[in-house]
Amino acid sequence: TDSGCQQCREKTFSGPGASSCTSCPEGMVPATGSTSKDDCYYAPCLAGTFMTNTGCQQCGDNTFSGPGASSCTSCPDGMVSAAGSISIDNCDKDDNKEETKYSFKTFSPRNKPHLGLLLVSNPEEEEW
Repeated sequence: TDSGCQQCREKTFSGPGASSCTSCPEGMVPATGSTSKDDCYYAPCLAGTFMTNTGCQQCGDNTFSGPGASSCTSCPDGMVSAAGSISIDNCDKDDNKEETKYSFKTFSPRNKPHLGLLLVSNPEEEEW
């Protein structure tokens, strides 16, 4: 300005002799004393999101992340969570998932002790 140098406001930078401040690209912040766009960086991601090449992205269904994550973690098998979950505590039992049930039959020749034969049937298949 005409009255001398002024500090740029938050999320902006300026080079030597600049007459105005420039904003960092969307989602990026400058380091203190930044003088160019090259000094802008993505702030650490919040819990429930992870860092990509273009900034933070929300974790998908059945995953979670803590703050500053570079990837999301899958819920344990048989458990689900909403997109954007922040911890394993958000993973709940999948009540919509049917458990596989089996039927068993054993055959014994003339009802005498034996090692036997065990046949297992999947209920989705109607044959033994």
